[in-house]
Amino acid sequence: MTNKQEKMICNSFGISKLKAFQKDVITDLLDGKDVLGLARTSEGKSICFLSMVTMHPKGLLIGILPTIALMRDLVQRCEDSNIRAGCLFSDNEENTTVLERLKLGKLQAIFVSPERLSDPRLRNALQKNAVHTVVVDEVHCLTEWSNEFRPMYRNIGKFIKDLPSSPVVAAFSATVMQEDISYIAKSLRMKNPVVHIGKL
Repeated sequence: MTNKQEKMICNSFGISKLKAFQKDVITDLLDGKDVLGLARTSEGKSICFLSMVTMHPKGLLIGILPTIALMRDLVQRCEDSNIRAGCLFSDNEENTTVLERLKLGKLQAIFVSPERLSDPRLRNALQKNAVHTVVVDEVHCLTEWSNEFRPMYRNIGKFIKDLPSSPVVAAFSATVMQEDISYIAKSLRMKNPVVHIGKL
């Protein structure tokens, strides 16, 4: 990552400088490498992946998250940084509008739950978007919930494979166990992911 790129990212998110963990993760993502980032929330994981929107303003970032609260928080974070974003979840009255904006290529980031990935309307809306990054936040849910409570976590890898473009994949958590890393990488079909560990 160049000094100019770092300055652009800092300006976008109103911060003075990037932390070492953020710089390492962003540099690898910009180099086209899949990344597994392990760090507590205070390390600024969201800037690691939202910065990819700053670097690829004409493409699309897909964020896969387990809760509505996380999705709404990220949409607000994007709007505060002049990033066009939306989220999809059950009982969201804005779903139809969000899908229409997505279909027309008017969004830079879309946040969804794993269950939403099987929605044919979403798949259709994504067809004309150049997806540069897929983010799976709170990825420990993949190992903790995949077999019973949230089985759709097992289908994330296939969803990524079936996208019309080949995005980089970034997964983040503060609680992944060392022995689960290889399972996560295989499940998400990550290509030799680089593991970055911040403060836990």
